[in-house]
Amino acid sequence: MKMEGEAYNWYMWWKKTTHVISWRKFKDAFFKRFQGVKEEDFFSKLIKLRQKGSVDEYTQEWETLVTRVPGLSKYRLIQSYVSGLKTHLQVELEMLDITSIEVAI
Repeated sequence: MKMEGEAYNWYMWWKKTTHVISWRKFKDAFFKRFQGVKEEDFFSKLIKLRQKGSVDEYTQEWETLVTRVPGLSKYRLIQSYVSGLKTHLQVELEMLDITSIEVAI
């Protein structure tokens, strides 16, 4: 990851002022500073996400949210993706063994 400008300055300050550095602490502080959104908010947005346009547009939105919700099982990842698709696509996927789909995150 490369940071520049305001993000880099914040990171240098954070690194100097934080005694216990872990990825989780960094991620939480970074999101709090630059997005003001908690993981719970991302999860809430993820489960409410619905396809409005193309599958590609939906997939991009889903990937943006799911990468911010750690710890979901493969089953939950697939379930969250499929449940947001348009109904006719959900019906088609139910006919397939969707548990065998590889989820690339």
